[in-house]
Amino acid sequence: MKTRRFLLLCLMFPVFLAACQGKPDNATSTTGFASIQLQMDKQDIKLNARGYPDARITPEGNLVIGDSVVEITGEQHGLLTQYRGQVAAIAQQGAQMGVQGAAVAAATAKAVIGAVFSGDTDQVEAKVKAETDKIKEHVGVLCGHLAELKQTQDTLAAQLPAFAPYAHIDQDDIDDCNSR
Repeated sequence: MKTRRFLLLCLMFPVFLAACQGKPDNATSTTGFASIQLQMDKQDIKLNARGYPDARITPEGNLVIGDSVVEITGEQHGLLTQYRGQVAAIAQQGAQMGVQGAAVAAATAKAVIGAVFSGDTDQVEAKVKAETDKIKEHVGVLCGHLAELKQTQDTLAAQLPAFAPYAHIDQDDIDDCNSR
């Protein structure tokens, strides 16, 4: 038994070492989220559909299919801009989930090392459950953003037929997201 614990400790040492450094500080996390927003603000949102040229929504809210800028109305421009913002919100929520996932890994590693030395494995399960519950909250927010994006996508596809082939999000995607 002591040999197995020692072997486990040796194998997990890099994880334990990372865990001892603690959670990323809030300033770093906030900077990372701001960086994602800045990237989303400056980059095209790329769209693709089988059998159609690649398309993109520019930071200015224009739809470009292949090399051609599609003529749009003010309302369509507003929907394209809204779509971009919703994609950015999903990207930021995904980043927050990544940070939370790292925190779960650190908390789990700390709990495991404590259990290795104390023999109390029940604390590991309780700690992991508490941390994973936090991730589930983020998933719920992400699924909400995805549902909003689908609504915008569907409205955009109905009002701007050139966009319709690039509208891939369906109700199964929303249902799948919500089932996690």
